[in-house]
Amino acid sequence: MNCQKCNFKNEESAQFCGNCGVKLVTVQPVYPAPKQAGYVEVICQKCQFPNADNLKFCGNCGEKLPIELIEITRLQTKLTNAENKSKDAENKIRNAERQISDYVKENDLLKNSLNRANNQLQEAKSKL
Repeated sequence: MNCQKCNFKNEESAQFCGNCGVKLVTVQPVYPAPKQAGYVEVICQKCQFPNADNLKFCGNCGEKLPIELIEITRLQTKLTNAENKSKDAENKIRNAERQISDYVKENDLLKNSLNRANNQLQEAKSKL
C-alpha cells in the first residue's frame, strides 16, 4: 500500500507509513510481515510490532523506530549468521579430522597386512 503523503510503498498490513510516519488509510487488519530470506525484524518498543529494518516508523502504531535499534538489529543478525557459519565450518573440520583418522587407521592395517604377507613370503622362500 502506497502512502498518501509521500508515496512510499508500505506492506499491506501497515497502519502507518514506514517512511514518514503518517497514518495510512486502510480497512485491512494488521498482521506481521511474512518472513523472507534476508528479512530482519526491528521490534517496535511501543507496541512490539515486527517491522522490516528499512522502515523509519512502526507500521502498526506510527512510533519512530530508533536508528540505533535498527543498526543493533542488523549487527545482531550478521553476528548470528557469522556464528552459524563458524559452527558449520567447525563441524566440517571435525568431520574431515575423523575421516583422516579413519584413513590413517586403514592405512596402518594395510601396512600390517602387507608386512605379514611379506614375512610369510620370506618364510616360504626360505623353506624352498
